[in-house]
Amino acid sequence: MPFFFHPLTTTTYEICSTDIPESFDGYRIVQITDFHGATFGQKESELLNAIKDCKPNLIVFTGDMYDESHGIGNLLEVINGSIKLAPVYAVSGNHEFDSWMAFQALLSLYDAYGVTFLDDDSTLIENDVGESIYLAGAKFHWLKDISELPPADPNHYSILLNHAGNYFDVLCQSDYDLILSGHTHGGIIRLPFLGGLIGMGEDRILPKYDYGKYTANDTTMIISSGLGESFIPRFNNPPEIVLITLRHSND
Repeated sequence: MPFFFHPLTTTTYEICSTDIPESFDGYRIVQITDFHGATFGQKESELLNAIKDCKPNLIVFTGDMYDESHGIGNLLEVINGSIKLAPVYAVSGNHEFDSWMAFQALLSLYDAYGVTFLDDDSTLIENDVGESIYLAGAKFHWLKDISELPPADPNHYSILLNHAGNYFDVLCQSDYDLILSGHTHGGIIRLPFLGGLIGMGEDRILPKYDYGKYTANDTTMIISSGLGESFIPRFNNPPEIVLITLRHSND
């Protein structure tokens, strides 16, 4: 049955803006989310080859890379392979907090391998000619107000890593240019013409924000369906990595 066959896919987006510096035109960001200890080939070779094929300038982990139902071994392979391809930045998802001790071990692992953890923190990503974009990360929580987010930078093209994309009605008020999210697993079961069936927030059936690209108030959000499984198997919903290419626009 093709609906239950789940090859790893790469989903691509181009994001155009006059606020993207011209020297960042063609800049490639790979988003990995909701890994949940999944297996993609020996030593995660299938996943790492897919990331490598994207020729990333930057790799971001947008949460639920770990949960207490899986060991750390598969994630270690992903971290070790990813950091060899591009700088890696990460934020927490809800499952990072399944166990406080495991979360501390994950932070130690990120630190040991050079992954920059951005929970409620931010940085400037600078290129070889001295121009930069702004990258911030939100610690996972059940978002109610934009005051709970690190502020966008009005002087730079601003990107936010925020695990739970189902809060876009709040997120789109934050002045970020681009938000990268996961959490929804694409609605787990995807139905033709209707989209994702199961939500991860208050809208449990046919969620408003389940997968793909959304734009409001000059903010664009991309929700990835992620890589791992949820409490029921995926249906018509292959695991994915996301490749975002930034494009400088003159209008």
